[in-house]
Amino acid sequence: MAAPTNTYTTFALRGNKEDVDNVIYNLDPTETPFVSSLGSGTKVEARNHEWQEDTYAAANKDNARVEGDDFAGQAVVPTLMLRNTIQTFTKDIVTSGVANEIAKYGRDDEQDYQMRKASVEIKKDIEAAMLSANPGVAGNTTTASKMAGMELYANISVSHGATGSTAAITNATLPTVAPTDGTQRTLTETIFVAGLQTMWENGGMPKVCYLTMTKKGVVNSTFVGIAQRRVDVPPAGFASVIGAVDIYAWDTGPVAFVPLYQDRIRQRTLFVTDGASCKRAYLRPIRRLRMGKTGDNVKDMLVTDVTLKVTNRRGVLKIADLS
Repeated sequence: MAAPTNTYTTFALRGNKEDVDNVIYNLDPTETPFVSSLGSGTKVEARNHEWQEDTYAAANKDNARVEGDDFAGQAVVPTLMLRNTIQTFTKDIVTSGVANEIAKYGRDDEQDYQMRKASVEIKKDIEAAMLSANPGVAGNTTTASKMAGMELYANISVSHGATGSTAAITNATLPTVAPTDGTQRTLTETIFVAGLQTMWENGGMPKVCYLTMTKKGVVNSTFVGIAQRRVDVPPAGFASVIGAVDIYAWDTGPVAFVPLYQDRIRQRTLFVTDGASCKRAYLRPIRRLRMGKTGDNVKDMLVTDVTLKVTNRRGVLKIADLS
């Protein structure tokens, strides 16, 4: 039925008030599982942070001495000095005086809102840098320094495709050689278990696996283990479809799968860690610096200096060159 002639409707009405939800919904992923697992971090006091790594000699079943024998000192292998450099992460926010003063939906102060967004973004940047294949950059007056990413330190327990490699680390030297990507191969349970065994034989204890959700999907659909995916359903209960593998029960203990967003870790790489050997080291924790007035605007810088510290490289497994 049509409206009567000359009915005044909202389509002709001027001055309609807008109906806008007073909440801003951020659609981007914000979690940082790897960085969050590192805790508050270690305070450093210089641009370059160094730490020492040592190893035990292999077991010797023929360790036997003739009675009364004299001896010369055995060869001693010195410790290896590892190094990484700080990377200064910043977010620079400038908003006009008018932008901060006008009435807005979802926030009162535009500068504060943008700074809250920046604090989330900077943690995402730190996680991506730590898990990257970025070579270390010492930096100078015209070039920003960059931490060496985890892919460079994971060079003891490592599985590459054909022609792939990760360079050795030189004593007291920042790693500056990016890994060489090899021929890509499909992630299989055989490759995964072989990596866990290599890590354990080298002295590491597999506990947490970091990988993209795409690779987690491969685990869900192809890793069968020795158990069948069945669950008892009580008479009054509901049946569930089991579509995910959260824990891989291995010989030395469970390995938990933690999926990461694809902007944090390379799709071709996964890491398994012992949950203790990766550390965050910082010179300045995240700080908000209010800049001086240069006009009708508000300027703030969010800044922090961070680096990755791998205290025990045997506690990290890298499986690289995955398709």
